[in-house]
Amino acid sequence: MRTAQPVRNLSVTSRSDIVTPPAHMSELPEPEVFAMMLLGLVLIGYRASRDSSEKFK
Repeated sequence: MRTAQPVRNLSVTSRSDIVTPPAHMSELPEPEVFAMMLLGLVLIGYRASRDSSEKFK
């Protein structure tokens, strides 16, 4: 009876570097992206509050 050996490394290449973002990148999104995310959250909140208020009438 053979016992299964664990797989040690599944990478295709021999590199094992840690990928890091470039130093010049900001952690904050660009203003346009931030505005679109905020608008999306507002619309989701509006829709959720409207749907929940209709249930309790």
